[in-house]
Amino acid sequence: MNEHRDRGWNLYRRGKAQWVLQYRTAPGKWRETRVPREHRTERAAERYARAWMDEYKRQLGEQPAPQESDDNRLTIRGLADRWFELCDRNPKCSPATRMQHRTCMTVHVLAYAEIADEPIAELGPATLRAWLRKVRDHGKVTPKWETRDGARVRTLVRGGPLAPFTCRNVVNTLTAFFSDAMAEEWIDVPANPMKHEAVRREVPEGVTLAGKHTIVHFSRPIAERLLSSPATPEWRRVRTLFALTSGMSEGELSGLRIDDLDLDAALPVVRVTKALTQKGATGWATLGRTKTVNRVRTLPVHSLAVRALREWRATGWAQWAGHPPTAKDPVFPNERGRAWRPNMARMLRADLSAAGLATTYEGQPYTSHATRRSFATWLTEAGVAESTIKRLMGHAGSGVTQQHYTAQTLATLHAAIESIGLDPSGGEAIAPPIGMVPRVEQSPKTDGLTADLTALLTAGCGKWVVKSSMISRERDTGLEPATFGLGSRRSTN
Repeated sequence: MNEHRDRGWNLYRRGKAQWVLQYRTAPGKWRETRVPREHRTERAAERYARAWMDEYKRQLGEQPAPQESDDNRLTIRGLADRWFELCDRNPKCSPATRMQHRTCMTVHVLAYAEIADEPIAELGPATLRAWLRKVRDHGKVTPKWETRDGARVRTLVRGGPLAPFTCRNVVNTLTAFFSDAMAEEWIDVPANPMKHEAVRREVPEGVTLAGKHTIVHFSRPIAERLLSSPATPEWRRVRTLFALTSGMSEGELSGLRIDDLDLDAALPVVRVTKALTQKGATGWATLGRTKTVNRVRTLPVHSLAVRALREWRATGWAQWAGHPPTAKDPVFPNERGRAWRPNMARMLRADLSAAGLATTYEGQPYTSHATRRSFATWLTEAGVAESTIKRLMGHAGSGVTQQHYTAQTLATLHAAIESIGLDPSGGEAIAPPIGMVPRVEQSPKTDGLTADLTALLTAGCGKWVVKSSMISRERDTGLEPATFGLGSRRSTN
C-alpha cells in the first residue's frame, strides 16, 4: 500500500500556476480544493495540504464510512476488453493505433499485477511511478522459442531497458485508457492519474536508441553504392530509390497502386492516400488510411525515381510477378502480384552486406526507417525550409496557417526533392543470362538489374561498355569498375 493511497490525497499543479489538492471523500469519490497562492513550492503546498486534511478529518468526526460499491473495485484488467471494443468502434482510431494499444496494454500493462489488478480508484502516483520505472528500465521483451512436449512454444523474456519511444507509446496507451474510461463513466476519479506531474517526470525523453544526437541514416556515397550494387534485386532497388527520394514510410510504399502514380504528367507526381498496415481489421496486410490525416498528400517524384519507376512499370513488374500489371495492382507486389508488407529492415541489411557495406550506423543497425530519415537529413543539408520538409514528410504544420492557408505549389516541392543529388552509377551491374530464367510476355523474370533500367538510372553519368553477359561502367577518368569497390558478381535470388 503506497503512501498516497494511505493518506487519501494528492497534490498537482495546473501548469505553472496554482497547486490543487485532491482528496478522497468516499471510495472512488474525489474532490478538489485550491491551495492558496502564497504556498508556491511543492514542500510548502504539502505542508498546507497536511494541515488542511487534519482539519477536514477533525470536522468529519466519527461519521460512518460510506459503503463501497462494486464499481469502485474496477480494475484495468477488468475493463481492458471493454476498452478494446470501444477503440474498434471508433472510426478515428486507425488500425495501427488500435494494434499499438492492444500490444502495449497486453505486454506492458496487464503483465504487471500491481497496477492491472489494483482498484483504479486506489491507484496513486507512487504506484504508477514505480510501475513506469520498472517498464522503462527493465521492460524490454524478447521472444524466445522452446520445444515442449514436441510442440514449439513462444515465450516472452523480459530484461533490459525499453526503447524510449516504445515506453512513451505504453504511457500514451494507458493515458488514453483512463481518458476513455472517465469519458464513458466507467470509473469515477477526479483526474487522469497518468497525467499527474510526478508520473510524467518518469517518462523518458523521446529519443531513439541511437541517442539524442544520432540520426541513423545513409550518407549519399553509401546510398549510391547500395543502389548501384548488382547484388540488390531490381524490385528492392527501385523501392529503396523511391523511398530515399520521397520520404514515404513502408506502409505508404506498400499501399501504393499503379494508378497512384502519374509519371507521364508534365510534373510527375504520386498520390499518397492510404497505407498497408501489418495487421488490420481484415487480417495481415490490410489496406487502410494513412497514419495521420497529414500523411494524405501529393508528392512530386524525383527525376531519378521517375526513370526507374517507368522501367519498373513497363517491364520489371511483369518479370517479377509473372503477369502484366493493372491500374489497381500494387506498385511493389509480392511474387504473386499481391500487396504485402515485406520485412524491409532485414532485406535492407542483407543488401548492404551483399554490397560490401556496413549494416550498422555508429553501432546501431539500419532499419527501413533509415530511408525516411535520410530523406529529411538530405533536405535539411540542402537548405530546404522546415515548413517544406514537414509538408513532404506528412508532418503536422506548426500552426493553422501552415496547415490550411499556405499554398505551397508542386513546383516548390519538386525543387526541394530535386535538391537531393544521387549518382547511382558507380560500380558494375551484371544481368543474368537470359536462358537461366523463364520468359513472361516479352521479357524474362529476374531479381537482377536489367540493362534498360541500369542505363536509365545512369543516363548522362558516363559511358557504358557491354562485356558478354555483363554491363559494366567506366568513368571518363578511365578507372576500372572494380575501383569503386563493386567487383563482378552475378545477381542471385
